[in-house]
Amino acid sequence: MRFGLILFIAASLLSVGAAVAQEPSGEQKPCAEIAKGRFNLGRDLLVVNYDIKPDVDDIHSAAAFATFASRFHTCFDYVVVVGTHGTQCGEFVAAPGLFDRAFGRRWLNAHVRRTESAKALSKKVKATLRAGGHVWIAEGGQSDFTADAVAQLSISKRLKPRLRSHIHVVQHSDWNEQTATPSKLAFVKFTTDYHRIGDGNAPSNGTPDFAVDDTSWWPRLVRDPKVGGIWAEARRIADRANPTSVYVNPTVAKGGLDFSDTVEVAYVFGFEGIADHQAYFSWLFDQ
Repeated sequence: MRFGLILFIAASLLSVGAAVAQEPSGEQKPCAEIAKGRFNLGRDLLVVNYDIKPDVDDIHSAAAFATFASRFHTCFDYVVVVGTHGTQCGEFVAAPGLFDRAFGRRWLNAHVRRTESAKALSKKVKATLRAGGHVWIAEGGQSDFTADAVAQLSISKRLKPRLRSHIHVVQHSDWNEQTATPSKLAFVKFTTDYHRIGDGNAPSNGTPDFAVDDTSWWPRLVRDPKVGGIWAEARRIADRANPTSVYVNPTVAKGGLDFSDTVEVAYVFGFEGIADHQAYFSWLFDQ
């Protein structure tokens, strides 16, 4: 069975709506702008994982990635997975409407249907590997779900030798590692090509500073004719959930932007050298 049908069935099970992902605002940016990174645009697959528990930074990160994807919407293949949490306490921030609007049928809800999501993702990954491509996993949370999906591939004698060389997991956070199930994190580190990069919540460490108190970009983001609705919904959800969370994100509380889980995407596509949100948005919006 082809993955497209499997993903459609899985999306239906996960209550993923039939919305079509947003078309980009203005002209698509040339694929050459992201072709010099680590990602092969013609063969590779990007998997973007969000735990969304309990920190609302993933909500802003989803909007930031949706903006990036909208500008390069025909350049690369990707899947978004939400609810990829590990052992941490706190509430999962459910936002199906936001993810429907931002990603259409390109997302899976592992919080609601973890086993089905892991199976669907493993089939997509398997197809990519068999076609000679690599898989890049932007770990916006713990590695528990990644372990579940990769474990289904490791039983294949043909695929197992490729996992270490062709599946690249990118992590930026001490806390994400500390709240992963230890055995699952160890499995991912042993089985895949594990990349630990600088924390996206801090400047001058080799990754962009994507957690800032600056509020100046909000009017431009929410007014954009295509992705503005995504940003407005992300802001609404984050502002609603943050005050009662077991972890109150201080940047969001001040009205700022925290899309720190986007630094993995920056690493994959080779723009990790940009300084901060100003450079990121100026590039995508051609300011």
